[in-house]
Amino acid sequence: MSEEMKPTPVGEGEVSPAAAKEIAAVLVASARKKKAVERTSAETQAIKDYNRKQKKASRSKQRDQAGSDNKIKQKEAIEILLERGLRNRHVIDFCVNILAPAACRNNSGIPYNRHLFSQGLRATLNGSELPEIEDGEVEGDILYRRDLYALWDYGFWRQADVSFDQWLADRLRLKSSAYELSKLLGKEDFGQKHEEWTAFAPRWNPQGLRPGYTQREALAWLNSQRSDIEGDKKRYLLVASRNSMKSTWARIHALCLTIICPDSSILIVSETNKLSKKAMRELKGYLEMQPNNPSLFQQFFGEFTVPADDSGQSQTYENPLAHLGLPQSACESSSMEA
Repeated sequence: MSEEMKPTPVGEGEVSPAAAKEIAAVLVASARKKKAVERTSAETQAIKDYNRKQKKASRSKQRDQAGSDNKIKQKEAIEILLERGLRNRHVIDFCVNILAPAACRNNSGIPYNRHLFSQGLRATLNGSELPEIEDGEVEGDILYRRDLYALWDYGFWRQADVSFDQWLADRLRLKSSAYELSKLLGKEDFGQKHEEWTAFAPRWNPQGLRPGYTQREALAWLNSQRSDIEGDKKRYLLVASRNSMKSTWARIHALCLTIICPDSSILIVSETNKLSKKAMRELKGYLEMQPNNPSLFQQFFGEFTVPADDSGQSQTYENPLAHLGLPQSACESSSMEA
């Protein structure tokens, strides 16, 4: 055997780990048969070491139990989600800081602990284990499957009868149509005319953008968008009467775009400053998160939400999933008076 291949010998006076473990076991067994005052110093130390390890293992096991009151630190919760295969840091932070705490507040008996993050909310509620989630891309979405599963798990639990796959299918349908999204947003006055407008304007097709898309890919995707009626025309003029809700429809159409392509830039121009502020208040009203009572839209698309603007004066919306570092805001409102 060459010098490089020879095992490293245990030095004189040293004991190998395996031998040390065996000696400790013998000392513990011997110590258990004796009263404390009868034990040798080696047996006393061995039993102390053994008890210490058992207590540590017991505490660790308790921390991993569903009902453990040991509150987990946010840093550790983030590490667990990373170990589960989540990739998007914004999604991870959103689950740890917003969705999971809100779920605990609204579900009595669900503590904010290791089990909640290692097994997920629904598994905790059902007393089951986290299922194996296939990793990879999801057609029509810019997030990976495991990130999306966490958003559904921690954010859509109020709709217990909606499966993960159904949630994904509904997201795709809603993003693809301003008319369909308007119904989710409670626009009961929308009707056939608004459905016709959705077919007239470019229909934002979620398919074609991948996680981590580049600016070149985003521009190519935008250039490929088509109207159901007008084909590949690039400029559109919609003329409609007052009170036909054309401005509301246009803002929902813009909302579809920003939840499909977060790095897109939208400028909404109104006639007056007053109308401009009203336009942005409406758009941001959909997107300003209410953690304890989120709208159905926010339960579907929570990752695009932002904290509420208490002053209500901001004229911009910054999409938290934008990643290209472009200088423009995701959406900005202005007026002819500006």
